[in-house]
Amino acid sequence: MDKLYRKYRAQSVGVVLLALVLAVALNSVFGSALILLTLLGIATAWFFLKIGFKEKELYILFSIVLFIYFVSAVFIHYTQFYPFGGGDIDERVYHAAAVAIADDLRHGDFSIASMQYQLAKEDVSHWFPVLAGFVYAATLSDVFIGTMLSVWFVGFSAILLYLLTRELGSSRKWAFFAGFIGSILPTFLYFGSLLLRESIVVVLFLLALLFLVKIVKKFSWPKFLAVYVALGLLISLRFYVGFAILYAFALLLPWLGIFLLGIYSSGILYRNGRRIFKMSKQPAGSRLVCLLGRNSLLIYMLHQPLLTTVLLLLNYRIF
Repeated sequence: MDKLYRKYRAQSVGVVLLALVLAVALNSVFGSALILLTLLGIATAWFFLKIGFKEKELYILFSIVLFIYFVSAVFIHYTQFYPFGGGDIDERVYHAAAVAIADDLRHGDFSIASMQYQLAKEDVSHWFPVLAGFVYAATLSDVFIGTMLSVWFVGFSAILLYLLTRELGSSRKWAFFAGFIGSILPTFLYFGSLLLRESIVVVLFLLALLFLVKIVKKFSWPKFLAVYVALGLLISLRFYVGFAILYAFALLLPWLGIFLLGIYSSGILYRNGRRIFKMSKQPAGSRLVCLLGRNSLLIYMLHQPLLTTVLLLLNYRIF
């Protein structure tokens, strides 16, 4: 672990120096955005290393997703590519609120009342522009720099999806695959490259789901507190998404005993993932059912981009 940490620290210094050189060589907005994303990425990787996550697939996934979304953000920003309605409009509104909040912060006004006033002036009902405002106050008030906040949240969501897949018992390879496929869904790739709240909504959703899975395995009050905070923030951003999780687990609770009984029985009857008893004859169609069951996560992750692509090709509008 110490060796991995020293190697990562040396690489981080090199990446920061490269970002600084590019910041000088390129215009100040692009350079500032690159430095901001680099520092956020390094801080995130350092945090997960410090708390004991040393699977290299996690950091490779995080780096790849950051790179893809950075390129996507650059393309959308400098080509003004806004094919889906609402993205550009909401981005302008959030940006205007964030600029006003940043100006107040630079003048020493950190009051909640002032932030609420600026949000109300732009008719924004949530706190996402406040985060962008703090970033603007520390850097430059440019929408491209604010977009880096969304890009970082997408990278963080890829980490959470990786951890969630591992928590469900999948291998490193499948966790990497799930995190990558989940990050490049067409609509998420587009909206996650804009200054919008969608990226942090996904982070909070996955964070709540991850700790709910952990609670099902073993309850603890810190895990419950993490779920409570994540759901509270999620409901304030996207009311229906937060309540969808609560509703789903409320319906799950009556069946929790049967679920736990199934886990206990499978540990006895299917020790180490293999059946300990013999079957004289397999039922018809059982091979197909077993194949689907063993690859359910892969099927779930693949059907969304495939269906979305098909519908786009058929010229349907995706809501």
